[in-house]
Order: sequence, then structure tokens, then C-alpha cells
Amino acid sequence: MDFALNLAQTARQQLPENPIAADTLGWAFYRKHVYSSATDLFKEAVTQQPQSPLFNYHMGLAYAKTGQPALVRQQLDV
Repeated sequence: MDFALNLAQTARQQLPENPIAADTLGWAFYRKHVYSSATDLFKEAVTQQPQSPLFNYHMGLAYAKTGQPALVRQQLDV
């Protein structure tokens, strides 16, 4: 996981405006149980591509882990 996180951080540094890079780094943080960082990155990805099922799903999962059931339902109802 640490290696994956390092790769995702490098991608994010090289592609700071890319929503896929944001989502990938967010997923790495999610898998490391750093949900606040994951949530911030997922929000950015969803803002840039609001119709992406993957980005919305990841955002919903992060909301679930942070105990926000109303936001989970809202996010996954897109």
C-alpha cells in the first residue's frame, strides 16, 4: 500500500488538474484509512466530472466511513 500511495502522489504532482489522478490518490488514502484526505480528493474529482459513476461511488464510500449516511445516500443517488 505504501508503494501505491507513493505512485499515486507522484501522479497527482505531475497531473494536478486531472480528476483521475485525484481519485487514484484518494483511493490510496481510503485504503490506508485516511478518510479525510480521501474525501477531499474525491470531492475534487466529482466536482470535475460529476457524472462519473466511479468517482461518485468512491465519494459515497468515503462518506460511509466518516459516518455521514445522509451524504452517502445523496452521493449514490446521482
